[in-house]
Amino acid sequence: MKETGKREEDLKAGFSNEGPHQVIYRPIILHAAVIGALIVGLALGVVGYLIAEGSWAIVDLGQLSAPFVGTTAVTFAGVGVALGGLIGSLFGLHRILKDSGKSRF
Repeated sequence: MKETGKREEDLKAGFSNEGPHQVIYRPIILHAAVIGALIVGLALGVVGYLIAEGSWAIVDLGQLSAPFVGTTAVTFAGVGVALGGLIGSLFGLHRILKDSGKSRF
């Protein structure tokens, strides 16, 4: 092992929301991710239910109605929660960058 000469205090990460150049974390990321996950998850869950039930007859999606209708709705809702959480967290990150003046958009 290579000897670095650094103290143990220098190697520990601090507990701070701000780095030397910009803000690292704000609660807006979590709030936007949860809100996005709820909205998109609910919307895709309803769409999955309607497709599996047969109310929306979409070509090539008939195989989704083969299992129980609830299975398709839960699958679509799970995908919606994942996508909504990702989109919401990216929106929250954009808000942080916009507030700090580092965003180009």
